[in-house]
Amino acid sequence: MTAAIVCLLRYFAEKSRIPVSLPEKYEKGKEDINCAGLLTLQKICKAMYCRPPEILTDKDTFK
Repeated sequence: MTAAIVCLLRYFAEKSRIPVSLPEKYEKGKEDINCAGLLTLQKICKAMYCRPPEILTDKDTFK
């Protein structure tokens, strides 16, 4: 992972107020975004100006 990506992930973590290690885990596939807690998902969506269906990869979640 390049220094620029690490810097971007840290900035995103700070902006969304989630642990710094979490975005990196999602990026590397060590954690599944579909298993994120509701509060974490809400923080991520707020920071990214999006809705949960736009970032979740398991489309059955919203059926």
